[in-house]
Amino acid sequence: MTARGVIVAGLVLFGGAVYGLHTEKMRVVTVCRDARLFMDGGYDAAIAAGGINLHHSVTIYKKHFREEVPVGSIVVTGESSPVAAQQVLTAPNLKFSLFRDQPPTLYGTPARLEANLGKEKISVSLLCRKK
Repeated sequence: MTARGVIVAGLVLFGGAVYGLHTEKMRVVTVCRDARLFMDGGYDAAIAAGGINLHHSVTIYKKHFREEVPVGSIVVTGESSPVAAQQVLTAPNLKFSLFRDQPPTLYGTPARLEANLGKEKISVSLLCRKK
């Protein structure tokens, strides 16, 4: 094999690795804020999608002195149809419902988050927007 062949093979392998890293990256598709706007101790959520095998994850944040402190991230194991009137994302310790049949408010579409993360039991109404 000539030097040119080795360089081409190396570039093909490098391009494949870059493409694999790019498709594995999770991207935030929906951002949800606590319906009790600007409340210290409230919860926010970010729904990310991506990966080679398309999957979703929900990352939960808690507001503390205008900062968002990550509480945890849960990989979604069950999902209803995204075109249904109510989209439901489930996992063993998570149930996230996005109510598309209700009229959107000024701040977004109504949603409900119920999760158990260690000692924290979270049950909160959210307002969600596409990112």
